[in-house]
Amino acid sequence: MEIPTADETNDNIVAFWTPDTLPEAKKPLTLSYRLNFTRDEDKLHSQDIAYVARTMRSTGDVKQSNLIREPDGSVAFLVDFVGPVLKGLDANTPVASQISIGDNGEMVENNVRYNPVTKGWRLTVRLKVKDDKKPVEMRAALVNGDKTLSETWSYQLPANE
Repeated sequence: MEIPTADETNDNIVAFWTPDTLPEAKKPLTLSYRLNFTRDEDKLHSQDIAYVARTMRSTGDVKQSNLIREPDGSVAFLVDFVGPVLKGLDANTPVASQISIGDNGEMVENNVRYNPVTKGWRLTVRLKVKDDKKPVEMRAALVNGDKTLSETWSYQLPANE
C-alpha cells in the first residue's frame, strides 16, 4: 500500500495482514515474517515471468530532418525487462506491451525492442502530462499474443515534475 507523502523522506510504503483468526483483545501477539528483496539475480525470480531491471526517465523529444533532437514537451520512460523467459525467446519474437496510463496522461509513443546487451526487451513510452499539478499513474507489462511475459511495471510520475 502506498500512502501519499510530501517528499521521499517519509516512509510511505506499508504492508498489512488480515489473519484467518482474529487475535484476542489485549493479549500479546507474536508475529514472524521474512522480507525478500530481489534484483538482478535470475535465480531469485520466477523462471517463467520477466522482471524490470531498470527504469530510465528523460525529457521526451523528436528527431528533426537534420537529426537534431527537439524537446516536444513529453516525458520519456525506458523500461528494461529481463529474465530467463525472455532469454529463451528469439530476437524476432513479436513481443508487445500492455500499457495503461491514468487520465492525466496522454501516450504519444509506445514501442518494444529486443535489447541484445541484456537479452531482454526495452519498452519505450513517451507521454504528455495534461495537468502538471496532478500525478500520472502508469502500468505496463510485456506480452506475446495472449501470454503475459513479465511482471507489471508500475510507476507514478509525481505532480510538478
